[in-house]
Amino acid sequence: MAEIMAFIVDPSDPPVNEVPVNIPVSHMSVEAARCAIFMERVAIFSRGLEIQVGYHVRENALDTTEFGIPVPGSPDDMSLELLTEGSMRRLAVRKTGASSRGSSGRMFYWAAPMPRDQGLDLSISWPSLGVESRNWLIRQDDLEEAVSKVRALWR
Repeated sequence: MAEIMAFIVDPSDPPVNEVPVNIPVSHMSVEAARCAIFMERVAIFSRGLEIQVGYHVRENALDTTEFGIPVPGSPDDMSLELLTEGSMRRLAVRKTGASSRGSSGRMFYWAAPMPRDQGLDLSISWPSLGVESRNWLIRQDDLEEAVSKVRALWR
């Protein structure tokens, strides 16, 4: 007898049956005296965005713990926010992962729900390393075009 396996799909997670569309992000970067932060990837799904943020910290800007391990600011100090364009409605942003090596690393985020008929104001900050809020606009037309190109693998 074959076993039937059921998978619970959380609607607030990235869809597993979609191929997302990446939007251009090379202009989304900020440099400060102690670090640089840059968008590596903004992937558009039908119901949200997956965002990958990269960073490099100057070696002389690092604090060290008593064990001599570099700690580039507080782990929760980097902040990413998404607001719908022209309003104060905030998307739910959840950190889904992180990786680092030496003074460089990546943070991974999921933001949902995907706004309809509005663009997005993306802002990032890392106060402990001197990066105050920096904003970029993802235009409504760009979002709508990307969502229309998302490919469903199965239904």
